[in-house]
Amino acid sequence: MSRPVSPAPAAAAEAVAAARVEPVAPAAPTSPFAPAYFRDQTIPVVADAPLHLGPLPYNAPKWLPTARDRSSIKAFTLHAHLTLELASLAAFLARPRECVFLHDLALDRLRAAVGPFFPEGTQIRAFGSSVSPVASVSSDLDVGILPPGFPHLKFDGKGARKATELLRPLLPAIKALAKHGTIEPVLRHGVKVPIVKYVDRVTNLEVDLSIQWEGFTAVDLVDAAAATYGANLTHVVLTLKALLSLHSLNVARHGGVNGFCTLSLVVAILHRLDAQGIPVRASSCDPTTTPGLVFLTVLHFLGFVLDPARVAIDAAYGGMLVDRTHAACNRYADHAWLVSSIRAQDPPENVGRCLHQYSNLRDLAQFVFLRIVQAMEFPRVEALLTAVFDVPDVYRRAYGTARRVYEGLLERDAEDQSAPRKVKEESVAHKYRADAAEIAATVVRKAKEKEEAEKLAAKERAEAKRARRAAVKEAATRARADANVKVDEEEVEDMVHEHVHVDDLVQDDEEVPVGDDEDVAEGLAAVMQQLVLVESVEAPGAAASSAAAAPQASSGRGRRRKPANSTPGPAAAAIKDASAKPPKPRKAKPARIAAPAEQGDAAAPAARPVNDGDVSASAAPAKKTRPPRPKSKKKPAKEQQAAEESGSAAPPVQSVVV
Repeated sequence: MSRPVSPAPAAAAEAVAAARVEPVAPAAPTSPFAPAYFRDQTIPVVADAPLHLGPLPYNAPKWLPTARDRSSIKAFTLHAHLTLELASLAAFLARPRECVFLHDLALDRLRAAVGPFFPEGTQIRAFGSSVSPVASVSSDLDVGILPPGFPHLKFDGKGARKATELLRPLLPAIKALAKHGTIEPVLRHGVKVPIVKYVDRVTNLEVDLSIQWEGFTAVDLVDAAAATYGANLTHVVLTLKALLSLHSLNVARHGGVNGFCTLSLVVAILHRLDAQGIPVRASSCDPTTTPGLVFLTVLHFLGFVLDPARVAIDAAYGGMLVDRTHAACNRYADHAWLVSSIRAQDPPENVGRCLHQYSNLRDLAQFVFLRIVQAMEFPRVEALLTAVFDVPDVYRRAYGTARRVYEGLLERDAEDQSAPRKVKEESVAHKYRADAAEIAATVVRKAKEKEEAEKLAAKERAEAKRARRAAVKEAATRARADANVKVDEEEVEDMVHEHVHVDDLVQDDEEVPVGDDEDVAEGLAAVMQQLVLVESVEAPGAAASSAAAAPQASSGRGRRRKPANSTPGPAAAAIKDASAKPPKPRKAKPARIAAPAEQGDAAAPAARPVNDGDVSASAAPAKKTRPPRPKSKKKPAKEQQAAEESGSAAPPVQSVVV
């Protein structure tokens, strides 16, 4: 029996190749930019540009792995060697136990101090790099407050004002927690995110307090990304942050790259590599080589591929490369670099908007990439990162300060010095939490006392204001009353001039005797005394003074001009109504009786007969009139003139005084 003939090796290879199914790359999600994208490209690890090596920039110090790290390096590939160094460096840069304890203590103190100012259910949590897997020893403490009822507080106009209203009452409590002169409230009008910055008095940590909900969402996204990519994300981000800090490119307000932008950039590149089929997930990658590959990929992308004038990175949607010239990116035209946040928003948030030193960042990425590649070419290389990297001085100072503060707290405030370290930490934390709670109670009590004092002061001010108004009202009432009295007097005077004149006493066809006749003067004085009734009608108490001044009240028969805003008083109105009554008819005048003239005497005017009606009228109550002025004497009659010419004197006129 013959054996079966095996197929040729070439034919077997072709059959296997035909039966193989190539994995399909996942479809790219849709970005809110929706512009025309660049052609997807494979980012090479080896530089595609000439290598121009130069001296080390900024005289950077060296960093050497420990002897244990050097003895564990057995691989000879570039990626494997670099992966081991990244792991060693990340372990050195990670926050030690002392820093974690101080961060937790500062957060507990802040919660105890500001918690009583908010209702139950308010979230006071840390966010940012201090609670992320990529936290470094120099990371500050970012704390967000989220009261119930504000799940999505927009920081635009009304939302920023509301956040300012929530933070302003906390300043007294924060001043008690902070070191003297370190509190810096950024609550001015127009700021996008109101924030309060201070340095904690006990832990010596920088704390940033704000009203947040976006920061809490970002923490969850960072934790999810770290769980997905593992060391490929955490080791690379820690090394990049230290590298940027070493060259002063990590401060956003100075035109550098902040930590969240660095994290978003690395996540975007990992998304791109994953979409291209390169195993970078923690569950499918080679942990001995992949972190080194990702680190070199990021350096190459920043140094040789990225053109920020034309290319934007969309970290929230698979790390797409976006055309910046598209109209959808016009809102970011003033930003030198466009890197969207890993937190999907509409419109996308540009976390790279503060970068203004991209040329320095690009030169640094090119130099580090080329130095690492060149160092691998030398035999018996001990470390690849020693040529370009060392632990920044800020990291060393932060670690030294944290260690001194930590040991001082345990030695000074721990109740039992012989207890284990964990027990000492709990004792110190309990003490300072109680201290912060007492601070909060004191601030709340003072705030209530101040509020009560302000209410009392406001009440006193209101009472004083009411008293002033009452005084002003009373003065105005008195002034109006005085004005009414004056107006009444003037009204009475005007009405007297209008209705009662001397003509009512002396008829037009009668003549006033010539000469200084005492009887006539006495009769006129008696009539004037009876006509003074102004004060007796309006003000009986002032009748005596007004009667003395009444004969001199007017200097003529002309009417006085009334004030423009005068209103007649009750007395004047009564007199006006009385004067409006029809006058009584006058009785017929009796015929003149000529007196017998003695011989030698000239004819004189006849004496006026006494009328009983006149006597009764004069005896009746006098009208409220103004005393008349004596009427100008008339010229003597022709007969009297003739008598005077003849030299005869007229007999005296007998006048009856009523």
